[in-house]
Amino acid sequence: MLTLEEVKKAIKDQCLDWVAADNRVGRNTMDGHLPKLGFAPKGREPGGYWRKGSSNLGRHAGIGMGSFFPDNPQLVDWGDARGNDYLPAIRDQKNCGACVAFAVCAVMEARAKIIKQDQNYKADLSVAQLFFCGVKEKDPCENGWQIGEALAFCRDNGGIGAEAAFPYDLSHTQCINDKNLIPPVMTVDKWRKVYESDQRLDAIREGGPVAGAMVVYSDFLGSSSVVYRPTTQEVIGLHAISIVGYDKTAGAWLVQNSWGRDWGKGGFARIAFGTCGIDHEYPFYDVKIRLL
Repeated sequence: MLTLEEVKKAIKDQCLDWVAADNRVGRNTMDGHLPKLGFAPKGREPGGYWRKGSSNLGRHAGIGMGSFFPDNPQLVDWGDARGNDYLPAIRDQKNCGACVAFAVCAVMEARAKIIKQDQNYKADLSVAQLFFCGVKEKDPCENGWQIGEALAFCRDNGGIGAEAAFPYDLSHTQCINDKNLIPPVMTVDKWRKVYESDQRLDAIREGGPVAGAMVVYSDFLGSSSVVYRPTTQEVIGLHAISIVGYDKTAGAWLVQNSWGRDWGKGGFARIAFGTCGIDHEYPFYDVKIRLL
């Protein structure tokens, strides 16, 4: 495992311009405690797609194409759309491989704010309900999950309740799925997988953040600012994220993570196009939600 100083030297030697910084995730890793990631692709995920070639979430939700961003923009950032921040607060999955649930909830929460066109709309979903009720295998924190399975649970369960009704607490992981105790506030109607480069950009611009996945290299744990490019081939695992925008000029995806605000730039990162498998190994999940 690379030390922080080794990462800084590799950045300098490779003439890269991103900054490695000390943070809790990196320190824990140096102590031999690898972060729990939790993206575990396997088999054929359940379908939930709208017809190929049909309009995406932007039109389904009544949001006109380009109503927030112009056609073919250089920069799309849902944290600054016409001066409004439609992104949910950064959360921390802690020592549990629940990244898929965090990424899916972050996408749903952001899209709820976009649909309402209200950055102050309260849309905090229960990650605990989605993860601890949705994952059917034993020891979900150790085994991880798939994005399609999480979206299917949201749809088939009739929705997900509010965070306040079932908070994420690793000392209380028993499923609570009684609608009298945790009434659903938001659901997923359908989704599609997006593979082509232009369609990935359009999905984010027209509809909002999308769920995706990435390969995590050991130096990513200390990422702090500018555009991240791996300096090593040392892979830690696979991780689900919310992709909240892109910057063509910088050549980067804008990513919301679930490792707390101490990591990255307040919990966010810019990851170079063509790296970490984000835009060529794993699809984006473009999601149509419905408020209940």
